[in-house]
Amino acid sequence: EAAKPAAKWDPRLYGIGAQILRDLGVRRMKLLASPRKMPSMAGFQLEITGYLTPDDAKA
Repeated sequence: EAAKPAAKWDPRLYGIGAQILRDLGVRRMKLLASPRKMPSMAGFQLEITGYLTPDDAKA
């Protein structure tokens, strides 16, 4: 499935959460969400390694 562009992506909305994840030692993660393009996550030194969609969670 092709990644969808994030709707009105604003890096300020992710900054605090990214800082919390980094403080907890998270660097790589798999998200429970539909695939989205989030190019600025690398700017927070966070790597999205994959996605689990709601359909995957049912299996």
